[in-house]
Amino acid sequence: MWGASWEAAKTQAECYHYLFDAAVRMRAIGCDPSLTPVPAARGIGAETSYGTALAGSGGKRARVEGAGAGAGAVEQHMHADGCCGSGEAGAAGPPAQEGFGGAAAVLASAAAAAPGAASGPPANACADPSDVDAVLLDIEGTTTSIAFVTETLFPFAAAHLREHLLMQWGAPEAVSDVVALVAQSEADVAGGLPGAAAVALSRAHAAAFALAPAACAPALRAETLAALEAHIGAAMAANRKTGALKALQGHIWRAGYRSGALRAHVYPDTPAALAAWVAAGIKVYIYSSGSREAQRLLFAHSLAGDLRPHLSGYFDTSVGAKAQSSSYADIALSLGVDAPRRVLFATDAIAEARAAAEAGMVVAITDRPGNVPLPEGHGFRVVRTLTELLPRGREGAAGSRV
Repeated sequence: MWGASWEAAKTQAECYHYLFDAAVRMRAIGCDPSLTPVPAARGIGAETSYGTALAGSGGKRARVEGAGAGAGAVEQHMHADGCCGSGEAGAAGPPAQEGFGGAAAVLASAAAAAPGAASGPPANACADPSDVDAVLLDIEGTTTSIAFVTETLFPFAAAHLREHLLMQWGAPEAVSDVVALVAQSEADVAGGLPGAAAVALSRAHAAAFALAPAACAPALRAETLAALEAHIGAAMAANRKTGALKALQGHIWRAGYRSGALRAHVYPDTPAALAAWVAAGIKVYIYSSGSREAQRLLFAHSLAGDLRPHLSGYFDTSVGAKAQSSSYADIALSLGVDAPRRVLFATDAIAEARAAAEAGMVVAITDRPGNVPLPEGHGFRVVRTLTELLPRGREGAAGSRV
């Protein structure tokens, strides 16, 4: 595979190292190494490039004679509706004026990637959402209303916290939850999180909670219960996204789902979209800040029935924060797709959309009733139902582009 000698193998390895290093460096300045370069008017790859314009020189005539590759590169990002704008970074238009792909285009792309820069739409904002192998969905504001989470799930967890702690005192799963909460509390205090010291948990609290109820002195039990309620209550009020809190909330919700006290809301188009994606051979996954168990419970006990047969997997913040592009890159690797652009991610959050786009995924923003208003000029495709993102022939009303 690598050659008939160690010298040949070394040469192959060095070539791969060079290509990977170049790809990393291109990413760092805002260039997508997977895209075909835009033809340049002069410089490397242009008619006035090094050598001549003859075949094999890389000049303009060589591109034209080479099956029209240059024209195809120019046209590859053109859209009939002009969704990317003719003057924005990454948009189709006249050939760049300098360098490989145009130095001006590279600089503009780098500026667009810089934090706080006034940039145009993401490079993949207009990619075809039906040309994917997998779909990754947020929950709040995408498959399920934000109101269900904020007005039903969170209040339910808060209202049943004390009952849950008393009923599960000393149980291994609950003890594991408390140990994780103590570790998070210690990290919060060490990191100087405002208010963390006032509601800090200690390892003594974890030790007391691990005792059997009959073996825990009443005064120690009351003190530990009060400390847990204060800490968890403050974390819930602050809507912390820590794994320790999400795991505990999921366990409280599990009891509610099993008792029938909770039934999860899903938008009317959600079941149909999930079924259609699966029928088209596209696997569907969930990525939410809630624990994976909480995600499974929600879709298992939805008002539309058990939707889990349509889902192939669940991701939570153990893979990384939802506003970090590395999280989406890791998810793409886990899904086994050829490239992140083979994954469609739908969310209501701009920060998450930008992170997924930076990782190379196709992205759509969901604009559901009750969602946070979207800022102008964000550049992503906006849809009001998931059915608008189905493969060709199954889509609903066309999504808007802003």
